[in-house]
Amino acid sequence: MSMSRIKRLCFMALSNLFYALSYVLFYLDNQITAGGFGGVATALSYLIPITPGVLTFAMTLPFLIWGAFQRGWLFSVETFISSIMFSVFEDALLWLPTLTYTPLLAAIFGAVSFSIGTIFMLRADVSAGGTDLVAQLIRHHFPHISHAVLQFVFNGICVIFGILAFGSLESGLYSIIAIYVSSAMTNMIVNSKEKAYIGYIITKESPEKLADAVGKELRRGVTLQQGLGMYHRKEENILMVVVKPSEVYRLRTLAGAIDPDAFIVFSLADGVSGGGFQGPKGHYPTVMKGDCHG
Repeated sequence: MSMSRIKRLCFMALSNLFYALSYVLFYLDNQITAGGFGGVATALSYLIPITPGVLTFAMTLPFLIWGAFQRGWLFSVETFISSIMFSVFEDALLWLPTLTYTPLLAAIFGAVSFSIGTIFMLRADVSAGGTDLVAQLIRHHFPHISHAVLQFVFNGICVIFGILAFGSLESGLYSIIAIYVSSAMTNMIVNSKEKAYIGYIITKESPEKLADAVGKELRRGVTLQQGLGMYHRKEENILMVVVKPSEVYRLRTLAGAIDPDAFIVFSLADGVSGGGFQGPKGHYPTVMKGDCHG
């Protein structure tokens, strides 16, 4: 087995461990149905004498078979392993005590544990199973329906089912809080890793000196554009540089030292890929002197 496959399995195991802990330590005894088949199983386990892990896998199995025919057996096997891991972890950890019986705290900290699991699952690059799998299978036939819309519908059904099963509107409200916190935290972590800034440096000076300095000091590529200043009707050089948030101050200082009259504008980029930006430590592997692209 290759190291990359072992790494994926490790991320998958960590992901499902944190998923299971969120239910065992926070959700189950507080009657929080925080979305997905796991949430439905939380409510069902109060109605029928079957453990939530078994119920979750039983609901997932038909869709695993569907996925095997639609997406291929390799896809189904990986998702099958992930689903098995969650069910085994959840039932094996049922002996752990519930950490809090305050529903609001349970909703928040359960969501934190769940979002950590989601980050690991994204690193594993495998479907988590459950309603995530169902959404992927439905979108194969109806691609115009977004994954987010389907997850919203599934979560809504899960919350309503929990309200009916537990006979408590508050249970549904706390479930909504858990779903929201988990989604918001996951998006915050993912976007913070991909966040970058685009720096536009407008200068009348020769661009080569500044481009060389950026390549040497920041190891970032520079793209040269030609612009026309409409106030003075003079041509100006516009250098575009993509940097990490921690490098914004260094770029501003570097540009100001070379051209004190330079005009610099920064705009936020939600995500950056390619061009070496995602290389080791987020730096370009090699930047040659005079690497200025027109």
